[in-house]
Amino acid sequence: MSPIKFPELPHIEMNLEGHSFYWEFLNKMELEQNFPMHRLCSLMRKMGASSYVIEEAPISGELEREFLDLNTYYGSEGSFFAYKVSFLKEEELIKNKGAICLASAIVVYYLNSGAENLRKRLAYVYEAFVAFPKAAGSTENLLNNFYHTGRTFDVTALEKQFKIAGTYFCQQNGYTSVCAHSALKMIMNSNSSYISSLVTTSQINDVLGIDHVSKKADTGLRIKEELDPVLNHFGLSSILGNFFERPEMNVCQYLYSVIESGNPALVKYATRNDFHALPVIGHTLNTDEWFPEANLGYIGPGDSNQNSEDCFRYHPSSTWVDHFLIHDDNFGMYLCLTTGALKKITLPSYDPYMRPHSVIGVYSRVNPKASPGVIEPAGAIVLKSVICDSYKDSILDWGKKLYQVCSTSSSEHLVLRTLLIKRTDYEKHLVSLSDHKRNKISNAILENLNLLPEYFWMTEFTLPNLYTANKTKLGEALFHTDYIEKNDEEEQGEEKEDKRLNSMLAAFRGPGKFLLRSDTKSEFVPIPDTIISHVDLFRSKSSFTCSEW
Repeated sequence: MSPIKFPELPHIEMNLEGHSFYWEFLNKMELEQNFPMHRLCSLMRKMGASSYVIEEAPISGELEREFLDLNTYYGSEGSFFAYKVSFLKEEELIKNKGAICLASAIVVYYLNSGAENLRKRLAYVYEAFVAFPKAAGSTENLLNNFYHTGRTFDVTALEKQFKIAGTYFCQQNGYTSVCAHSALKMIMNSNSSYISSLVTTSQINDVLGIDHVSKKADTGLRIKEELDPVLNHFGLSSILGNFFERPEMNVCQYLYSVIESGNPALVKYATRNDFHALPVIGHTLNTDEWFPEANLGYIGPGDSNQNSEDCFRYHPSSTWVDHFLIHDDNFGMYLCLTTGALKKITLPSYDPYMRPHSVIGVYSRVNPKASPGVIEPAGAIVLKSVICDSYKDSILDWGKKLYQVCSTSSSEHLVLRTLLIKRTDYEKHLVSLSDHKRNKISNAILENLNLLPEYFWMTEFTLPNLYTANKTKLGEALFHTDYIEKNDEEEQGEEKEDKRLNSMLAAFRGPGKFLLRSDTKSEFVPIPDTIISHVDLFRSKSSFTCSEW
């Protein structure tokens, strides 16, 4: 095997805007085909990088542990080398005059000829800090790309300090780490509110008792069972939606509710021979989407999400999501996963491959028992009942409109958007609201918010034209996070079922009206409100600036 030939370091290339960086690395660094590195180079070209710097990365700390763990796995001594490549905009990077660092990545090389049936040479992206994609020359994120996971990283290039606002990426090596390691690290390390220091592969292996001899990582990590101990170790919790067990659940609605609440998620995707973990960090939104309303206009009342004539038909707000933004440690960062890849009409038992198996939402400081896949459809039934009771004799224009939509076979349907939020964030949201007549929320409502639980699911309701044109809503229903779905074996009468569903509701706000459960949790206290029209949707504080349409 020929030795790796590296150029004299540090190696600096300048004035390369629009240059195909990847082929430079293939030639200079003898980098074998590597999709994540190719993706990174393509992003840098699109984002207007004009220079790159290659420096040797010291083998110490976690990099040294990575090296030693590989030796343990192989059972023999290997050689290890790592370099850091930084991509920058502007030419004056040496003097650091106006230079911007778009990405900083460490690439690892490992060679070992001592073990049989193992790859002799490994080359992978050990870790990378990559800025949110922006078009060259722009200061805003791409149009309608919403990122709910991200943080600011401190990096260095040529001993100069830079900051990168973006996300963390890493690639498995296939031996001491697999896709589950990478996915966990990418969601935890991309969110500063989760943990201050970066989570490492060795920490995950230590939690799981993986020593690379008696227990190895490459046997595969069960995505839920073995991820939970790691999440719990770092003070996090998870909630699982299994779509092989519940194929009727709306995968896109479930996933959207998790990430739009400001929480990352993992999609466990079924492949031909195994499962693959994909971290989801955001989504795209297309309010010009034709199909949702055209589906009703051309086909008539009813929609593709619900078939029962007795159930309350509605549009999940995820209907206007056309892609989820993901990292894939095998293919790269900031990739788009089309919602079409999450929708399969065949049953899993007949077509088990290349389809979502489950979604794991990751949460900090709260452990909801009820998932969005249960809350939204069950809550829709409660919401319909509350709207019909509250606005049957309403004199308000929007009250009359709500009653018409919910009580008749109107061609219009509500749009529902379900998020997990904190009471204090909800209070700030209410204070910020103002309808088209500049009416503000009633003080009487704000004074009674302490009766609400600390966390709850909020289902905002609006109409399609308000959602797509104004991004506004008519109100919201608040549901308890400890709501438990009825077991199929339970036999309950219609009256008991209505009571059980009604118990999930903590509060309701609509035009001119606010309903809040009393201390006894048995009755609702009505509080008049001065807001009588549509108001802005709730925006997660974790959502990073986006160029919107």
